[in-house]
Amino acid sequence: MTDAAHNDPRKDSKSTSKDENRQTRVTPKEIAIVTALLTNALYVQSILVDRDQVVQVILQGSLNSRPEMNALLDQVRDVPVGEFLSALLNGR
Repeated sequence: MTDAAHNDPRKDSKSTSKDENRQTRVTPKEIAIVTALLTNALYVQSILVDRDQVVQVILQGSLNSRPEMNALLDQVRDVPVGEFLSALLNGR
């Protein structure tokens, strides 16, 4: 396993304030992946765990056009992340 697999891009060596540590920050890439999983554009092909308990999830999908996912992304493009996740969790 490469060193890149052990690096978490969200971890920063700089010190952060307590308020920043309490907030969960979701990146646009992470939102895109969650959306792709929820719309079945991506699925989990495998989950790997190494000796150091580092977990890798391998996703698979097609690059073919997904009209239902494109329509969903158009609808939620301007929705704040918190509202989007609340709607998903509450089934609205």
